[in-house]
Amino acid sequence: MAYLTKFGKRKETGNGEGSSAPPEIRCQCGDKSYGEQAMIKCNFCFTLQHWECYGYNAEDDYRIPELHACYDCLVPSMMPDNPGLLAEMTNVVLLRKGVALILKEGVSNLNSTFAEKLHCTEEQAREIVYRLRKEYLLTPTRGWNLPGFWTQQKPKFTFVKSLQSVQWVVRHVLDPMLHIKDCYEAPSPAQRWEWNKARRRAEMEETLKRKRDSDESAESSESPEHPSKKARTEETKEASPARRTTPHSRLSPPSQSHSPADPAAKTE
Repeated sequence: MAYLTKFGKRKETGNGEGSSAPPEIRCQCGDKSYGEQAMIKCNFCFTLQHWECYGYNAEDDYRIPELHACYDCLVPSMMPDNPGLLAEMTNVVLLRKGVALILKEGVSNLNSTFAEKLHCTEEQAREIVYRLRKEYLLTPTRGWNLPGFWTQQKPKFTFVKSLQSVQWVVRHVLDPMLHIKDCYEAPSPAQRWEWNKARRRAEMEETLKRKRDSDESAESSESPEHPSKKARTEETKEASPARRTTPHSRLSPPSQSHSPADPAAKTE
């Protein structure tokens, strides 16, 4: 997490905190759909952006600033002396989307198809492929230059999955602070330690909660004795003969017929 050092006036739009209108999607990628992932809202113009276009891994990424500013709000206010930076950030966003698409599907056979998926022009799509090939991050598919390859549903290029390529992408593509690091103030070590501590505590509480929920579901799934089984048990008890002996019957005195003879009579 980082903080904005200083910022201009907040833009008032119809999608503010007190407005009931749905927020507008205004991302540098040009895609007006929500996509498969969650969105982040600009705290100054109240529009939505794709968090993946801004280099974040998830909507709860710890690198998301406390106050998120879209590039349309951030660059003109914080860097007015660099008019070409906004166009450069648009290219960075398209490069991020291109890398994600290539990792998932590869580069399409036709530039028009690749550009359509990225919601950009064919020239921009060719520039993305050229830059990645220049960094040796793309490898051609076997047989891509043979006749008839264009009719097959195969990607023309695929991403080189190596440690060097991953490091380059993380450093030069996916870094959320790329070209805008001067606009933010990095947290102190004490603040970072507190955030990590809070995050670990939250993860531990979530783990304990899932464990409790699983234990409760396991206990509820254990059903009582089946009624038919209980009925069979009662029938078996009724069919068995009852015990005729009374309590302490073995300790009762013997009957008169089994009493021994009188010792005096035996002596006579």
